[in-house]
Amino acid sequence: MYFATLLERRDTEAQNMVAASNAGTRSIAYANEPGKADSLIQAGADAVTDSMAELARQ
Repeated sequence: MYFATLLERRDTEAQNMVAASNAGTRSIAYANEPGKADSLIQAGADAVTDSMAELARQ
């Protein structure tokens, strides 16, 4: 089973990615600002989206 970690604050990105990994889950990060996707990937996100609607369709 996979769970999503939705992120909105830069100061917790790495902590959230580590927490997801430690829990044995995969993470989906929400890039709500231009250029944020790169920092989320560097923080260890398994996937990144810039659309909450896209997540809802999945």
